Amino acid sequence: MIDTNLKPKQRQCEKLLRAYYTLPMTIENLKMQAEIAPSTASYEPREGQSHAAPSSPVETLVFKRDVIRLKEKEYELLATLRDDKLHQQLVDIWDMRYNPRHDYNDSQVMLLLGIERKAYYKLRARLLGYIADVFGLWEDGKDDPEVR
Repeated sequence: MIDTNLKPKQRQCEKLLRAYYTLPMTIENLKMQAEIAPSTASYEPREGQSHAAPSSPVETLVFKRDVIRLKEKEYELLATLRDDKLHQQLVDIWDMRYNPRHDYNDSQVMLLLGIERKAYYKLRARLLGYIADVFGLWEDGKDDPEVR
């Protein structure tokens, strides 16, 4: 029988597959936030601060730019994988299962693509495996309960 319960690393892969569709908008939003960031120090307490110490606008801007670069790299890796490495059937599963516009469940994707249940779950596992390989999610076995 095929295990359809997802492990934490698989959930992380699915989150990345869904993020592919929203990353361009997220990146634009972060760029706009970085542009309108305050340019003067503030004494207002920020999240994680116990007292009102001055906050550095330069530090905040550098942090936002780092986040933007990270998101851009994440999108670039996903786009390269999608466009150059995956065969069309995996891209179709990615589109139908993880695109928020479609929001199909596994059964609907199997029906629409005409794939048997066992073959579908093998393909989906392969897709999640590609994502895990690209983002280095399988590197340690600490989080995998089967390794313990």
